[in-house]
Amino acid sequence: YFQQALEMLEADMSTMIENWIDESPAYDAAMEVIQQRPHANVLVFGKECLVTEPKKLMWESGHPALFWISPANPACTKWNLMCCAVPRESDDEEFDVFSSRFLLPKAWWGVDASDLDKLIGTSSAIFCHKQGFMAAFASLEDAEKAAQEAIKALTGED
Repeated sequence: YFQQALEMLEADMSTMIENWIDESPAYDAAMEVIQQRPHANVLVFGKECLVTEPKKLMWESGHPALFWISPANPACTKWNLMCCAVPRESDDEEFDVFSSRFLLPKAWWGVDASDLDKLIGTSSAIFCHKQGFMAAFASLEDAEKAAQEAIKALTGED
């Protein structure tokens, strides 16, 4: 049994190392975006930043962004507008992937395509999640416009 356990551990470790090697350049690119825009309300991650947890990276760095945008796929044919995590309060606090500092405007929740486009003033909306923590768009420009509209709604600006 020891040999089987050792082989399983070796396979798991190999997979973890391969994943780390694949994600290392993406992690570095994402951290560069975070560091270059220390006071931005919205961070935009490009295809070179396809990492599994931009939300966690922003939380760990204490970045004050309200929302972040990243490609939904490597071809960048869809873009996700996501809500940032609740700010970290202490060094021993654990990251909660489900926490959100703010949600998207309630009027957007569960709304699809053209109806969402009408609400926001965009032309490529795909949907807003029914719990308001993310929305998807076919263009980066529309995801950025939606982020600005969400910030206006949060701050009460017209």
